[in-house]
Amino acid sequence: MAGDTVLVVEDDAGMLDFVVESLEGEGYYAVTVPDPAAALRVMGALLVDLVLLDHGPDPAPARALIRAARAAPGGARVLLWTAWHDGAERAAAIGADGAVEKPIDLDALLARVRAEVGAP
Repeated sequence: MAGDTVLVVEDDAGMLDFVVESLEGEGYYAVTVPDPAAALRVMGALLVDLVLLDHGPDPAPARALIRAARAAPGGARVLLWTAWHDGAERAAAIGADGAVEKPIDLDALLARVRAEVGAP
């Protein structure tokens, strides 16, 4: 298997393809799901090191996923990725470890992933 497992929660297929290809090119194992509910099911069956969480307007599903990530073996880190201009504040408010803003700067995203879980 590849390196650390990154769970990517995103409903935009084009964004998923771009990010997954980039993560896997760096040696990470990327698993994709369209929403927090699907992510919760995956968290129960797979050891995840990092969650990249697309954040919509309702914070409740994100909070539930963050609680599950913290409770998972190894305590997965969670990065919120969002088009909201106040991403860092939103991340702090829901308990995420940080935020990456959209549109994605690929170099910044990969640097942040390495900072959270290390190089694969």
